[in-house]
Parts: sequence; C-alpha cells; structure tokens
Amino acid sequence: MKHALAICTGTLGLVLGETAALHAVPPPPEQYSTDCARSVYASDQLVCQTPELKALDSALAAQITAADSAPFASGNRFTEGHGEWFRRRSMCAMQTDHLSCLRAAYADRQRLIERLGKPLPAADQRFICRLTSNGTSVLLSFMSPAEVIIANEAGLVVGVASNAKPISGWRPFLTFQKKRSSLILTDAQDASISCKLTRFKP
Repeated sequence: MKHALAICTGTLGLVLGETAALHAVPPPPEQYSTDCARSVYASDQLVCQTPELKALDSALAAQITAADSAPFASGNRFTEGHGEWFRRRSMCAMQTDHLSCLRAAYADRQRLIERLGKPLPAADQRFICRLTSNGTSVLLSFMSPAEVIIANEAGLVVGVASNAKPISGWRPFLTFQKKRSSLILTDAQDASISCKLTRFKP
C-alpha cells in the first residue's frame, strides 16, 4: 500500500511539475518606453498625460529600434543599458520638478543614441586615454569644456560624458573630471574609471 502510494505521489509530482513548466511565466522583456495601457508608476503616468513627453517617449523608442545594439552590450562600461536608463528615468518622480527632470532624461538619452556607433567627431582637443584598471585605451574628443565623447580603439563612439550641472535633478550616466594629464569618469552608481591622457596624433 505504501509502495503504491509512493508511486502515485511521485507520478502526481511529475504531472504537477510538467504542468507548472508549461505555464511558467517568462521574465518580462526589458522596458525602455512607456506602456500607457499599463501606466502604474508616477513617471509613466506623467508621460502618458503630457503630449510633449509622450512624443519624446515614442521618438526615443523608434530611435532605439533603429539603433545598433552593439554599444549597449553588457561589456560597455561607458553606456547605460536601456532598462537601467528607463528605471533611473522613473526616479524623476522623486524630484521637485518631475516634468523638467523627465524632459532632461529624454533629451540626454536621445543625444547619446544619435552619437553611439558613429565615428568619433573631430575636435581641437583629442586624446588617447589609457585605462589604469586594465591598460586598454579609448579615444576622447572634448567637444566643449562640459562634454567629452568616448570612442573605442576602432574610432566608434561608445559613450558620452558630461561635467555640466544636473538639470532639474537629472544626472547623465557618465560625468567626468579632468585633472591635468588624467581623467576620471564616474557613472550613475558612483563607480569610477580613471585613465591617463596623451595627445592623439592621427
């Protein structure tokens, strides 16, 4: 009797396990635009209620769809992933000027995507930046005192850093501080990347 019960229990367990596997819910896809049909969070609701923000959100989604995905690979320390950016954008709800923070977040992201994967633009100040962590190098173009564009050794843009003051609470993913012959890049999680600068001679 006990043997028969064990067999039945085991069989039931297998059936239940197979049923659970059939009905397993896959993880949600990475979100990078607002779903106004399910706008639960404050930032999503404000986007859906504000035509200007909704247009920015739609334009950004189209940009992302058309953009090269390579610069967003997990190994690129100079660019924030779409999902990470979207979650950080949602934190604009914590800022005093929620609307302006979201405007700044979308503008920042659009400028970044427009540049990623493109050839490093010409600039009066161009440097080779040798990373102190692993000895590899990136190329830098200082477009202004407040903005530096980062490219890989092939000369393709992989990131943008700013040292401008945050706009309405929005902080770009990468900020930088230049000190004579060195540069310190700091990401939104306050992780730093430092490198030694030498003039780039094409």
